[in-house]
Amino acid sequence: MADSILFLLAPGHDERDRRVNRTVEVFSGKFNRVVLIYELRFSSGIDVDLPKNVTVLYVDNTTPKLKVVPQLAPFIKVISSYGLPVNNIYIHDSGLFGLFLAKKLKSRFPQGSKIILDYHDFVPWEVHYQLEKLITNNLFNKIIGYFLLKVLSLYFRLGKTPIFDGAVGISSAQVKNILGWLGCPNAENWISIPNTRDKIALEGGRGRLSVGTADFLWVGNIVEGRDLPHTLSYLDELSQVYSFKLYVFGKIISPYVYRLLLDRPYFMYMGEFKSDVEMLGFCQNNKVLGVFFGWDDKYSVGINEIASPNKVYSYMNLGIPVLIHNKVNPSVFSKNQKIGKGFDDFVSFKDSYRLMSDDYSGYKEAAIKSRDECVWESDLGPALSQFVDKIYFGVRNV
Repeated sequence: MADSILFLLAPGHDERDRRVNRTVEVFSGKFNRVVLIYELRFSSGIDVDLPKNVTVLYVDNTTPKLKVVPQLAPFIKVISSYGLPVNNIYIHDSGLFGLFLAKKLKSRFPQGSKIILDYHDFVPWEVHYQLEKLITNNLFNKIIGYFLLKVLSLYFRLGKTPIFDGAVGISSAQVKNILGWLGCPNAENWISIPNTRDKIALEGGRGRLSVGTADFLWVGNIVEGRDLPHTLSYLDELSQVYSFKLYVFGKIISPYVYRLLLDRPYFMYMGEFKSDVEMLGFCQNNKVLGVFFGWDDKYSVGINEIASPNKVYSYMNLGIPVLIHNKVNPSVFSKNQKIGKGFDDFVSFKDSYRLMSDDYSGYKEAAIKSRDECVWESDLGPALSQFVDKIYFGVRNV
């Protein structure tokens, strides 16, 4: 264990976040002290059991100015208050905040500081999302976003050294994209840690499945910007030919999208869920296909091509075949015929649905076997541990 301190910054997260807690588990075994810093405005108020060498702090007054400009000073103040050499910093962020923090911390603590940025979003998507808070016209948003991305890229490239020493992302395509945007496309110090799941056991009895066409399963927050409206347009047309249900598990965030669902006679709301285990019995006793169309990429930034969608990992974990749009990270998902079938348009969607319904047992068996090739939660801690050793301690594992 290193005789040192690690500052773990988690803006925009709360105490229940699995991605943050995984890093806490890894770092608590490598450093004498881990200082975990959250934003007070995002606190869940829930106490989480943490190792004794982990100190949790909350910073206030971080609400962005003008809705988009992050407040960095509270984080810098807390770190500076320790009066110690700041050698090791790890930043969790799902927005632009982390990039600004990394640049500020590199300039504030230039001597010996090593920063790892765990960035689990997509810069172009985040820029347009933030602009939507100020600009409602899509065309203006697209034009201004294009130039703003150019300016931000130049800003983060300024300086003699990169703003971070290692990058952690959710997919290889996503990490390579941000490294290229920052002007270091050939950088080697990065790793992909996808938003996967705790692998669940599928042993046990299975109910008698229906002999008709398959139903659909969709999991995730019911919110705008996801694929549900697009999904419904296809299912509306498909319902003219086949009889099926769309079962949805997830938290209702957007009343508008929920109303769209309620208007469909084939929709069945199944409530919220905390883990895949809660859906396992349903999936074992019903003939269901996981379905995912990707994100509504109205600004054409390529969000689908770099994605690591949580729901697809849930479908794989549950051992059900997946009907997925070919635009969704094709090298990982849609071209992997073992998990199901891909589609490009309604015709291929309908044809794939028919094939998977007719040979559901065969596709389900292949989907279950594909789980052996997937990366699961138990694999991520060791992978992250080796990467951290490389960046902070210069240890290269063979």
